[in-house]
Amino acid sequence: MTPYLAAVNDGLREVLGEAGFVVETLDGFFCETTAAPGRISEDQVREKALATVTPRSQAPFIACSQLPTLNVVPELRARLGIPVWSSITATAWTASRTMAREGV
Repeated sequence: MTPYLAAVNDGLREVLGEAGFVVETLDGFFCETTAAPGRISEDQVREKALATVTPRSQAPFIACSQLPTLNVVPELRARLGIPVWSSITATAWTASRTMAREGV
């Protein structure tokens, strides 16, 4: 799920596919400006995320650091019983692993 327009979503789908991820469903808010994602609420993110999950979903991903995902991601993980990732959690997780590996 993203706040992006179709062209950006298409590029994201391609990049994720090249990295070995299967993008089953990609939906979004199709924001026309860079300010628009900042006006999207946690409730809207939650509803959109739930609407994109299917029984085959293995790990929903919420793209864009501007979306309010801090409280939504853990709630969705608990509710769905599967991993749920956001841009922020993926970045933090990768940074933490990199720092641990490098002894930082």
